Amino acid sequence: MVYKWLLLIFLPFLQGFAPESMHPIYVSVSEIEYIPSSQRIEVSCKMFTDDLEQVLREQKPANKIDLLNTSKHQEMKPYVAQYVQTHFQLHGGNQPITLRFLDYEPDEEGIVCYLEADRVAPFTELKITNSLLYERSTQQMGIMHILKDGKRQSLKLNHPQKTTSCTL
Repeated sequence: MVYKWLLLIFLPFLQGFAPESMHPIYVSVSEIEYIPSSQRIEVSCKMFTDDLEQVLREQKPANKIDLLNTSKHQEMKPYVAQYVQTHFQLHGGNQPITLRFLDYEPDEEGIVCYLEADRVAPFTELKITNSLLYERSTQQMGIMHILKDGKRQSLKLNHPQKTTSCTL
C-alpha cells in the first residue's frame, strides 16, 4: 500500500524523464583564437551529436544523417559545413571574416567542427553571430571563448539572441 502511494507521489516527476526530455542542457561551445603572427583565426564549435543530427535531418529529410558513421564522413561533411557556416559568422571590426570549414570529428557526446580564416587584419572589436542549434530548442545557448594576445574573454548568447561583440 505504501509503495502505491509513493508511486503516485513520484510518478509526475518520473514522467518528465521520458527519453525525449533526457537532454538536460542545450548548449554549443565555441573557441575562437586569433593568432597575430600568422594573421589567422582558428575556430572550433562543439555541439551535442543528437542535436546536430536532428537539425540536419529536418533540413535534409531525403538524406540519412549519421555523423558518427566513419564510412559516411565525406558524405556528411558538406551538410555540416553548410550548416555551421550559415549559423556562425565573425566580423573583425566592420569587416566580415570568411571562415573556411576544415572538418568535423566526434568527441565524447558531441561533434567538434573546425574552421579557420587566413589573412585577417588585426582588430580590436569582434562581432559574433551564433545561432547554432536554435532550431532545436528555445532553451539553446551559445558560449564563446575568445583568445587574442594571451587574453581570454567569454561570452554567452541565449536563444533568440544571435549576435554579441567584445572589445579585445
